[in-house]
Amino acid sequence: MEPRPEEEAVRPVTLMLAGPCPAHSVVQLRLVLRRSERVHVGVYDLFGRRVRTLLDGTVAAGTTALSWDGHADRGSLASSGVYFARATWGSGRATLRIPLVR
Repeated sequence: MEPRPEEEAVRPVTLMLAGPCPAHSVVQLRLVLRRSERVHVGVYDLFGRRVRTLLDGTVAAGTTALSWDGHADRGSLASSGVYFARATWGSGRATLRIPLVR
């Protein structure tokens, strides 16, 4: 079910792919907050396993640039495939599909 435009307008956090798509090396993400929020942003594989933590803390209102270099938290290079960036805050969540091509 797609969110209605008025629901989208009141979301406190928006997660967007800033480019490129599909990604070959570095993925640029934009996190837009309407107010200061404690936010966790992670990259997950198709099985829901966390690959990388991009952000975990309180972020001021406005736009925050994030990037994922295609590496896991332990330093290994992620293989080609589909990944998901997920932002969670309070009682909300936003998910973004990231195709990665090596």
